[in-house]
Amino acid sequence: MFNGLFLVDPNGAAAETTGAPPVGPFYVLEPSNYLAEEQIDEASGPTTPAFFVPGKGVLRARPDPGQLSEQEWIRLPDAKRTALLAALRGVDPFPAPAVSEVLIAGRTARDPESYLELYAALPPVAEPSFSDRGKPIAIALRSQKLSPWTDGHNRIVYYPDVRLLFRDGQWVRPSAELIERVEQPGIAGGGVPWYRIAGLAGPLVVLGAITLLWLLGRRRETKLEATARLQ
Repeated sequence: MFNGLFLVDPNGAAAETTGAPPVGPFYVLEPSNYLAEEQIDEASGPTTPAFFVPGKGVLRARPDPGQLSEQEWIRLPDAKRTALLAALRGVDPFPAPAVSEVLIAGRTARDPESYLELYAALPPVAEPSFSDRGKPIAIALRSQKLSPWTDGHNRIVYYPDVRLLFRDGQWVRPSAELIERVEQPGIAGGGVPWYRIAGLAGPLVVLGAITLLWLLGRRRETKLEATARLQ
């Protein structure tokens, strides 16, 4: 049981958070009262299951003792990690999830499995200033089976102005190949940075409307001039 092993001490300080691990085998940890009526009605305790990634010895759970905040990746102390591995001895983990869909700015990208690199061991960087980072592009990974990387509670955002990823609470620098895959995801429209074109679409539509109105006005003036000459 999750709280039974005191992985997050209910009487202690918040757990130490860390960066996301690469996609791999994992366990789903559901306490006995995970779906109890009082949990759901009162929104107290872990209303989403915790996950354990044995390869890196990290947990994705709510780090605060009251179990009320959003989930984060938690670095388990050696003693707690050893206790959890002992409790799971003989239980096979779920295999690494197969990514079935990747959404970039709400649009489905091709070759979803290639986006597993979003959770590769990327170098962490300092948080850029708000004025420098520009507009974000949201990214979401989906799979047929629940996993700590694809359950909809992850936060992956790409900032093209600074070419950085904000990934589950940590700023990281993606590779040039990954940047190209995010900026040119094979969505209908060809190999162009479609997200930048989308940003220009609004002004272009307005300009087109103004031009059309001007042409219609000129056409009406020409007709009026021709009518005046006939009279």
